[in-house]
Amino acid sequence: LSDCAIREENLEGLIKRLIDLLNVTSDVNISTCCAGILSNLTCNNELNKMKFVESNGIEIVLRVMLQAG
Repeated sequence: LSDCAIREENLEGLIKRLIDLLNVTSDVNISTCCAGILSNLTCNNELNKMKFVESNGIEIVLRVMLQAG
């Protein structure tokens, strides 16, 4: 997926939705899937990384990781 994601455009909505889902779910399986998808979408894609950061993704992912232990 990460190889395909570096060629995709207009993924801001998907990135925001995944971050929002991470922010509200307490299900570890959903959190793990969202984090994995975000990892793939931001791999080798500067625009997606910027959208992730602009959407407060770093803080939310760190909070989820700390809560998971």
